[in-house]
Amino acid sequence: MLKQAAVIGHPVTHSLSPLIFSFLGRRQNTKINYDRIDLKSKGEVEQFFLNLRKQNDWSGVNVTLPWKEAAFQLVDEWSIEAKKMGVCNVVKNRAGKLIGHNTDIWGIEQTINSFSHHHAIKNAVILGSGGAAKSVAYDLEKRKIPHVALLKRGDRYPSQKSNGPIDLIVHTTPLGMTGFKDNENSEKYFQILDEMEFQENAIAFDLIYTPVETPFLRRMKNKVKHHVGGLGMLVDQAIKTWEIWLGEKIDHLMRSELLLILSGALKMRENGRPIFLCGFMGVGKSTVGKILSQLLGAPFYDLDSLIEDRAKKKISAIFKDSGESEFRKLETEILTSLDATNLSIVALGGGAMNKEENRAWLKEKGEVVYLKASMTNLMGRLKQDEKTKERPLAQLDLSVLFKMRSPLYETAHQSIDTDSFQPLDVAFQVLQSLGHQ
Repeated sequence: MLKQAAVIGHPVTHSLSPLIFSFLGRRQNTKINYDRIDLKSKGEVEQFFLNLRKQNDWSGVNVTLPWKEAAFQLVDEWSIEAKKMGVCNVVKNRAGKLIGHNTDIWGIEQTINSFSHHHAIKNAVILGSGGAAKSVAYDLEKRKIPHVALLKRGDRYPSQKSNGPIDLIVHTTPLGMTGFKDNENSEKYFQILDEMEFQENAIAFDLIYTPVETPFLRRMKNKVKHHVGGLGMLVDQAIKTWEIWLGEKIDHLMRSELLLILSGALKMRENGRPIFLCGFMGVGKSTVGKILSQLLGAPFYDLDSLIEDRAKKKISAIFKDSGESEFRKLETEILTSLDATNLSIVALGGGAMNKEENRAWLKEKGEVVYLKASMTNLMGRLKQDEKTKERPLAQLDLSVLFKMRSPLYETAHQSIDTDSFQPLDVAFQVLQSLGHQ
């Protein structure tokens, strides 16, 4: 049966949760439909929870800011961790009964576990005083760390020479997070770090995962040896959520693959560069492009459709009325007018790489990914595609055209083999290849 789930909060446009849970569903062979649901008021949240109780096909929801405390009040039962913290970021729907969980603690625990067995932590500092800070404090309390200082904004670091240098410092505020409205004050806030003394092997851990190098981690680069961002924590939270909802364990290799895919997604967001998909007709550029658009929360453009909109006629009619040279001229004009300063997904026409001018512009402005397939597979796909007869060049000897264009496609930054893969898997491979860079 198809499972339903979503992330709720405000805003949720750029949440990576749909990407994460689509990947887990695919690898676990579990069909899951995962959405972003933007709830702007507490009244909308209350109504959503009322409706959720009636939806037996819903596994649950992830809850992000600002509704974690509201969700805690609206569920029927709580896990031990959620009850201790007074907030929940995961809700499980068990036949109409809503159970609140806190997987922030699990994600923090796994991250600290990854380095704590190499370092004896005796003196820790937590920057922040909100729910995330309390989750970190909860974990450190369980570990019986002798000295833990929790500093809210405006506090000065107390003189604690008897405790010795700091072994672990954890940043839990949203300062430095991409899109946070108060980021201009981050440098001033982080001046407190200059008052602290750190062990040579100390660890700096920032719960923020975007940008990859946060202002906190950048400032700590010359102060401590080890730096950890929040991406691993995000993945571990999601894996724990999957186990809560469906009772399925996720293996470590899948975790590593997911980290690489998310790294690719974050890299493209931070670079603010489009992803251009090139390849021969029938390879699935538009299909894969639309999937990437949905997973990343980024706009999708089909270059051929943009050309038809501008010309107010089908591409076949442009070829017939004006010839291929006029079509290519219009193609270049529209391509180079696209916004290349923000992340978007663009499916190119099969011949868009023909012109050296186009290739140079594409490689300068974005990441060009060649979706590759054998001629045998392409011919099979084209025969099944009802639109093949509308393609103006489909009546030519396609093997000759394929042989001529293939070296041009190979100039792309990345090449992805699509033979034997479904479009969703190809989309994951695109992100994974970008994460490898």
